[in-house]
Amino acid sequence: MLMGVERRAAERSDEPSVHLPRLTGRIRSGHQVRIVNLSAAGVLIESHTRLLPGAAVDLHLEWEQGRHQSRGRVVRAYVSEVLPHALLFRAGVSLEQPIDAATCQWTDRGG
Repeated sequence: MLMGVERRAAERSDEPSVHLPRLTGRIRSGHQVRIVNLSAAGVLIESHTRLLPGAAVDLHLEWEQGRHQSRGRVVRAYVSEVLPHALLFRAGVSLEQPIDAATCQWTDRGG
């Protein structure tokens, strides 16, 4: 069996809501997104809003202890589920500013 090349820039948390209760996200247009997984370099979001690869995104994260926002770019996007009256989309967003995924604290590049 051939294994693909690992392209992730950082280890991800597949269940960020377990570590950060009440973690919510939204994109600048005001649309709510569900955080599927989170890493220092990016986030996989799920939404009823279609995002195209290459699109710039302002992502706002909120949880019990605080909130942060970061600009990013959609690196991949696809339909994740076909519902009776809607589509559900997932988008991989590469963040411009790294984040400590375990605590949701922004970090400085190179620091």
